Amino acid sequence: MGIYDASGNELYAVYDADGTELDYAYDATGSIIYSKGDIPSNVIKVMTFNTGCFYTQYHPCPNDKTEEFYNRNRTIFNNSEPTLCGMPEWNNAIGTIQSSVLMNEFWDYYYPAYIYPVDTAGLTFASKYALENTELVRYIAQGTNTRYYEKAYVNIGGKRICFVNTHLDLSSSRNAQFIELLNMLEQEEYFIATGDFNFEINEIGDSEYNLSVKLALDRGFNSAQNDDGIFMTWYSAKTVALSTRINALDNIITSQNISISNVHVDITKLTDGLCEANDIIIDHLPLVCDCTIN
Repeated sequence: MGIYDASGNELYAVYDADGTELDYAYDATGSIIYSKGDIPSNVIKVMTFNTGCFYTQYHPCPNDKTEEFYNRNRTIFNNSEPTLCGMPEWNNAIGTIQSSVLMNEFWDYYYPAYIYPVDTAGLTFASKYALENTELVRYIAQGTNTRYYEKAYVNIGGKRICFVNTHLDLSSSRNAQFIELLNMLEQEEYFIATGDFNFEINEIGDSEYNLSVKLALDRGFNSAQNDDGIFMTWYSAKTVALSTRINALDNIITSQNISISNVHVDITKLTDGLCEANDIIIDHLPLVCDCTIN
């Protein structure tokens, strides 16, 4: 059954174009199919998705492949329907789909609080809630590339939540950047942090895990990657057939009062056939979870 607003416009979420939560939704006949109280406002779907993907060997997508790239990414979002999504690599020099006009139209329609990325950072948010006080913060510690975190605030269920997205450096400076990020997050009562943290985690308890996930857990934070299991999200920029090196680079970290459940990886890139058929190189898979705001 479709969901409609009072004017008969079909909705793909329970928010209007300004990101304001609606009191009621209607079916096609004009009957109320739910009221605000019917939907738990403290449970949201969160996704982190480094969308960097390449055509053949690190080349931008040719114009005649744009629609295929768009369809693949749109399918991923349609599968998970995240309320909040942090994308750590949406606008980089060798990226592909991010240049598509089609994808920008997608954001405008489905995610009214979409933040277009700053070229030098490549970070962006897609949110169905209005975002406030958005800022781009440069890390004090820098390595081979200039790195930032993007920060905004969103009001959900009466709670003001700090929403952060980041892409840490590939060099050892990422360790200092991660500490810097944790120190900032510790000052927030509620937070959700998404990103490509570039820790090449292979298994629970290895050195990369201890430098990243364990540090977050030791502070009392919650983590989608945790002692109960890790989820491989990085495919080392290979085709499906050659993706033998995988790591858990991506993660979602929350404050203690926001619990994480139903963690999974969207494997559309591995299964939809578009990648192999169109020479699309696998890089990252989206990491998705439910966040319950307590």
